Amino acid sequence: MKEQKKLSKGIRVLIYIGILISVIVGIFLFSYLGTSVKEENTEIQKNKRIVVLVSIDGLGSNLLSSTNTPFLQSLIDDKEILSTLEMKTLVQSETMPSHISMVTGLTQNHHGFYTNTLEEDTPILDKDTIFDYALDNGYSYYAFLTKSKLIYLLGGKEGENIVIKEEYSDTVMDDIDTMVEDEEERILVFIHLKDIDSYGHEYGWESKEQLSVLKELDRELELMVDDFRDEYSDYERYFIFTADHGGEGKQHSDGCYDCRRIPFILFNDDSPSYNFKNFTFSIYDVACVVLKLMHVTETEHLDCVLDTDFSIVNEEFGI
Repeated sequence: MKEQKKLSKGIRVLIYIGILISVIVGIFLFSYLGTSVKEENTEIQKNKRIVVLVSIDGLGSNLLSSTNTPFLQSLIDDKEILSTLEMKTLVQSETMPSHISMVTGLTQNHHGFYTNTLEEDTPILDKDTIFDYALDNGYSYYAFLTKSKLIYLLGGKEGENIVIKEEYSDTVMDDIDTMVEDEEERILVFIHLKDIDSYGHEYGWESKEQLSVLKELDRELELMVDDFRDEYSDYERYFIFTADHGGEGKQHSDGCYDCRRIPFILFNDDSPSYNFKNFTFSIYDVACVVLKLMHVTETEHLDCVLDTDFSIVNEEFGI
């Protein structure tokens, strides 16, 4: 009997040891697989990217200040955000040719558009744009326009991802939020806002009326960025704020100093420092920035030259 009890006790000990080993192995496997899944999900999230390009029509650099544009000025004052007030638009400082340079990466001589109107017999834009490059590189794109003539920038493209609403920013932000879907993993968004240009033509650049609406627009832009952050929290998010021209008096077409001097701001939530080699790059260089953010590398045929030290971006952003 004593031998049987010793044997039974030995068997129980072996069973307990076996159970303990099984639990330890199970915990290890669960931890390992959980880490692998987490790493895989993190890698998937890193591939999700949204690039938002905002063109503020008529926003000359001389209009920006801590009083007029506290949000935009806070970005400019942040030394870890790429920004300059010295970007130059075209000598023909008008909406249509300037925006065409912005989205094609071409000088006016090379895109060949010299009017500021869109006529019924105007040929469709036959140059590749950031929207074409987006489609060719696995991106979905959205375009929100507050001037109907800027549909020309889309080169004849149509769809629910293109919205034209000739209203001011305080009434269109909800429309922008509704237009952009978060189902795609890689997204390019182009937003045009006409407020500053319209008030400049009616009341004059630097008028109290224009500066008042500018301050309101600045607040709307900050809210828009917050909305994108919330809705695309697991995306890499890049925001570009720029303009097509500034103005003087009630006009902007003659290439005056304040007509051509426009801002450029690029940031995301974890922006590293940037080094400019040349603070006077041109409006068509905006296209190169967008293309680099979308991993498009074949830009040799374009006029845009990103005269900026983007090695930091390559290293920190994985671009």
